Amino acid sequence: MPGSQVYGRAPEAGEGLDERVAIEAPAGSLVVWGGSTWHGSFARKLPGLRLSLVSSHTRPFVIPQEPYEQNVTPEILAANPPSFHELMGKNLYQGFKEEGYDLEKVALGIGSTWWD
Repeated sequence: MPGSQVYGRAPEAGEGLDERVAIEAPAGSLVVWGGSTWHGSFARKLPGLRLSLVSSHTRPFVIPQEPYEQNVTPEILAANPPSFHELMGKNLYQGFKEEGYDLEKVALGIGSTWWD
């Protein structure tokens, strides 16, 4: 969604749907944007595969050495406020599928990542 990077947050459920713009480019094209721009995919209606290469880049000092997102237990999450879920990476928007993601689970930090 053009201009969405200024919000500095992920979209709320259904937010920005009317402002979406499809990017159409010839095969082999490269489209690049920063992760703070709200982005996703429209359903593919043509036969064949849609291939994507997703690459995240961050400075090494930003990445924790311990995989908190994978190691935090449900008991630890239950004993802490929702802001703790965010710090542990439980609200990451990963693993999109055609049906989208379950906002209730994302809010609880359950099943919101590609390995759940």
